[in-house]
Amino acid sequence: MMPEDNGGTEAFLGTERMIQAQDLLERFQQLNFQDVISIIMSGVWDQRQKLLLLEMINEARRIGIKAPWQITGLLTRLQAGIPDSFHMADRTGGLTGAASMVFDRHNGGMQWQVLEDGPHILASNFREGQMGWISGNLGTGKTATGVSILEQWIDMGNRGLSNIKTSEKESYDYVQDVRDMLLQIASILDDPIPEYWLMVFDELYGSGWSTAQASTSKDKQLDGFVRCIRKLGGNLIVIDQLDKKVPTTIQELASSRYFCHRVGGGVLTVDLRGPYRYFQAKIEKFPLPSIDFETKAFAFFPTTEIIDFEKLYQLLTKCSGTDGYPKAIRTFLKA
Repeated sequence: MMPEDNGGTEAFLGTERMIQAQDLLERFQQLNFQDVISIIMSGVWDQRQKLLLLEMINEARRIGIKAPWQITGLLTRLQAGIPDSFHMADRTGGLTGAASMVFDRHNGGMQWQVLEDGPHILASNFREGQMGWISGNLGTGKTATGVSILEQWIDMGNRGLSNIKTSEKESYDYVQDVRDMLLQIASILDDPIPEYWLMVFDELYGSGWSTAQASTSKDKQLDGFVRCIRKLGGNLIVIDQLDKKVPTTIQELASSRYFCHRVGGGVLTVDLRGPYRYFQAKIEKFPLPSIDFETKAFAFFPTTEIIDFEKLYQLLTKCSGTDGYPKAIRTFLKA
């Protein structure tokens, strides 16, 4: 009997794995340090180049850089260091499962299991000044989705804030009112190399900020609030039940949208429209986050507590640089 020729199969698998590796590098901004180290160890064969790349990562982490994509020249060197004959290691636990991630491009849907160990897809479209919103009917998992985004964002080495109550100290910062939020932001910006930060604002209608107040003082307060968040380099996600209730300001600026479908949670449509990630899919069997949170406990940020965000914004514009923002915030709150 003639031996079975597996050459074609091996060539096919090699090509598929190389495509997966290239796809990973295209999603470089979503990878954490361990992902990149795994790519280097598996795909860079030149020992001198491998050591150089690892030294770049070690030095960056030593000086406080939070993510691989922030390292100047790393992606270019990584692309050059992976030869054309690159074959991804086919092993359990390698590359935290990201290498084996297969997207169903035909029907736009996928099982969450293919994503849970891979890139932080839900939080991948935020860096500085990005907006997003989460919507869906009552009981469909909107709050859980917000916490899941925070969980992925924090796992990427960033800072999270929310009015969703949590008892976990090693997660995001729970802020009870606007003053508390601004003080937390000032604390983040005190760092010489500030962390990227994201505020998830649950039950936005409770603040009185909704399309029902269009062209009123409350809507103008929201405009000022959003302008300040973006000026301070932050990102904002709001949670509201219906798309049409999401304030016009957010609708116009948001490029990351999440819709929760099923009562009890578990089904989520993700629509990321850039600038850092373009992705659209309906995800099935979406799990609860591992961070403990109280579903019905959140700070309302009542608008009876007047914060003149327009005045704060004008104060921020007078700062000579971003290092003056923390002092400007604290001065504003004391006035």
